[in-house]
Amino acid sequence: MEQRFPRRFARLKPSLPLRSLWSLCSLGQISLVFLCVLCVSVAKRFFVLFLLAHYRMGVPRFKIANFPQPWHVSGRMPLRFTPLMQKKLTRRACGMIQRSLLHFPELRGREITVGYTRVHLGSAFVAHRAGRISQLVIRLKTRKLTYQTIGHELTHLVQALARFENGNRPAGRWRIPSGEKPCDIWTLARAPLFCDDPPSYVRMPRRLRERWRDYAAPVRALCVAAIEKRQTHRRYIRWLEAELRRLPGCVPQPPAREQLRLPFDAR
Repeated sequence: MEQRFPRRFARLKPSLPLRSLWSLCSLGQISLVFLCVLCVSVAKRFFVLFLLAHYRMGVPRFKIANFPQPWHVSGRMPLRFTPLMQKKLTRRACGMIQRSLLHFPELRGREITVGYTRVHLGSAFVAHRAGRISQLVIRLKTRKLTYQTIGHELTHLVQALARFENGNRPAGRWRIPSGEKPCDIWTLARAPLFCDDPPSYVRMPRRLRERWRDYAAPVRALCVAAIEKRQTHRRYIRWLEAELRRLPGCVPQPPAREQLRLPFDAR
């Protein structure tokens, strides 16, 4: 027996024009979606190329990778830069490293690996095998780099050379003892170049750090005197810090600037 349903529940079949219109709409939607995806992918590629071109034009970088590795400083000190340091190295930082190495004759003829660090201002370590040094490494942060930081890390390498090597050890007052405070003292005393920033480990009054340009030369003179005093005075670091505490009252202060007065008649 054939079942019959009410007319309102009967399935309505669309006519031929409606079917053709629906198929055209479906094809149009598919083609529109495909066109949108294609446009987005092309726009993304052009945007990436634009950013790369703008970055290269706006921020030129010093490509140290163009130089042969190891790279020699004045034909005496070979330098080897790590891949990360090659990307971060700037022309200013490269010149500062070159100039600093010229004040370290103890490192002449030794290959030094220069790396990059994100955490500290700088660090240094020495790799050794069977009691002999196999690699000298320093790590620097190229942003806000100072000569004092470079000299401090290179002085650590000199300390390591004096500790691990038996021959050609520096004798007398020029032998640098181990530790961070002696490293600061010998770095400042080595050359005025490394007095562009206050040391990190030697204790000194806050006034000396805030006005370092006025006190850099007297502090360096005290560091040289402390190295001389080390021959007869075992606690030369305490003596130096005590002299630094008295330094603000000994150095003459520059005259205060008077307020500019305009040549107008007061009425």
